[in-house]
Amino acid sequence: MNQKTIFMVAAVINFIFGIFVLLIPETFTSYYGNTLSVGGVYFARLWAASVIGLAVMLWLARDAGASQALRAIIVASFVYVLIGLIVAILSQINGMANALGWTTVLLYLIFTLAFGYLMLKKPA
Repeated sequence: MNQKTIFMVAAVINFIFGIFVLLIPETFTSYYGNTLSVGGVYFARLWAASVIGLAVMLWLARDAGASQALRAIIVASFVYVLIGLIVAILSQINGMANALGWTTVLLYLIFTLAFGYLMLKKPA
């Protein structure tokens, strides 16, 4: 996979998840067997804002050439998905989500591998 494909797929998936969590956080999290308090809705929407911002950044950077800025985007994206993967795995192990939560683990794993690959790949 190349940078453009990884950035585009990550942007679309993050944008979709972000919009759903922004607009219908209670409904979205109920699919995972969870309920949100008022504070949970607040923090879910803040997370959604961050993820939508990430999606826009990845989309706009999809054709970027080798640069310090591109390297920063790749490293920051890797850190984000790696932490997300750890949180998702721990949440599943601790029974914080139903079986659908494993799809979140899978998505974070795929993107951890993808951004890890881009981090290790020699710049063009």
